[in-house]
Amino acid sequence: MSQFIDTIIIGAGAAGLAISNLLQQDKNEFLCLESHRTPGGCAGYFSRGKFIFDAGATTLSGLKYQGPLSKFLEASGIELNLRKVDPGLIISLAKGDITRFSDQKSWIDEQQKIFKADFIPELWTEIEKANELCWKLAEESANFPPHNFSSALKLLSKKIPSKLRALPLLLKSFDDYFLKELKISQEYREMLDELLLISTQNTTRDTPAMMAVMGLSYPQDTWYHEGGMKGFNDSLLLPIKDQILFGHKVTSIAKIKDFYHIQTSKGQFKSRRIISSIPTWNTQKLLDIKITEEHQVQPWGALTAYFKVKLNSEIPLYHQVHTKGISHSGSGSVFFSFCPKDDLSRSDGIYQTLTLSTHIRYQNYVNAISESRDMARVVWKNEFLKVVQDYLGTKLLDIIPVGLGDPDTFIEYTERFNGLVGGIPHSMKRSPLNFSPKSPFKDLYQIGDTGFPGQGIVGVIQGAINLHQRIARV
Repeated sequence: MSQFIDTIIIGAGAAGLAISNLLQQDKNEFLCLESHRTPGGCAGYFSRGKFIFDAGATTLSGLKYQGPLSKFLEASGIELNLRKVDPGLIISLAKGDITRFSDQKSWIDEQQKIFKADFIPELWTEIEKANELCWKLAEESANFPPHNFSSALKLLSKKIPSKLRALPLLLKSFDDYFLKELKISQEYREMLDELLLISTQNTTRDTPAMMAVMGLSYPQDTWYHEGGMKGFNDSLLLPIKDQILFGHKVTSIAKIKDFYHIQTSKGQFKSRRIISSIPTWNTQKLLDIKITEEHQVQPWGALTAYFKVKLNSEIPLYHQVHTKGISHSGSGSVFFSFCPKDDLSRSDGIYQTLTLSTHIRYQNYVNAISESRDMARVVWKNEFLKVVQDYLGTKLLDIIPVGLGDPDTFIEYTERFNGLVGGIPHSMKRSPLNFSPKSPFKDLYQIGDTGFPGQGIVGVIQGAINLHQRIARV
């Protein structure tokens, strides 16, 4: 016999945890079903003895300008144990390292030291102006894309002058809006492209300027949660722990009259409303409808490597090292994510955890493992190891490999379709009006990194806020 729950949430990643906490504030009856034994999804973690590793290159932002994380914490009443990370990123180029300070002038000065280009101060002044404008308009994103006539009216009823100023940012690529008249070097473009790959899964020539300015500016608002992603996920889990069932893999969803019937690996449930925070392709599979892979804009998977490292000095937590060293990846950089040496909830105070991540196209991955996945993984492990050794040099006293992740690893642990992580790329080829997947049924909603606005903790939490505002009116 099926248990009736008013709202079923599928997936306890950041989006699922966020919407669960928001619904709890309204005293809604809900239940979150998670196939894995721990929360977090692709922004999760794993343990090796005393050491706890972040699964991917995940950072926290969204507190500046009353951003999504700030709004979520205020609405949910959750308190996080955060420390500001400044510099938010070290960008390592062939020409030298650039420190991405939070302070705008310091960041501009850092770029000038390497590139000595006259356009940099004016370019980044304009980027910051656009970024602030976009964040001020973000509170209106619950009505964008408009889902009905009412939301269209609300979208058009406030801040008309600001929206008109922002419209070209939505209709033009970052390249057309900011770079077209500038004589930028290939190296400078590559730096911008690799920064955008982290946050928008795309590059300067195809990312809408609105999404690009927010993506390029995120390192000025970088935070670390004590305990890493485990600490962050545990903080979101604690208030709703009695409303989450772990080890419940949803295997099918059927719409029968006005209700949904959900089958999991451990039971059956009946629900009036479903909120899916898993990728849209997984949702389509559960509904037994044709899976529509992204056309025109192909999502990315990830290659990740995990090490314990012993260093002879403190270094910043996050680094983007430009390299051509990872075979088949399709990316020109590797993201380094260290845990702080003094975070003893994750390490022993001598060795630190290090998570490395780079992008890889799914077809590239298929080609790479066509002869032997084991052989490809050995090559990748050695290439990641060399990148670490070359970059850290004499700072590195010892390094112990712990493991390697690939798209099949993400399929195994998160069930994500083809192991694709990071969400659907923001692209001029895909209209923002059509960004969110259209639900085939009433009262079935899609959030997470394959829905608007997607991309990272900041994006999926904003998506949860948007949905909460929508369904609160129903």
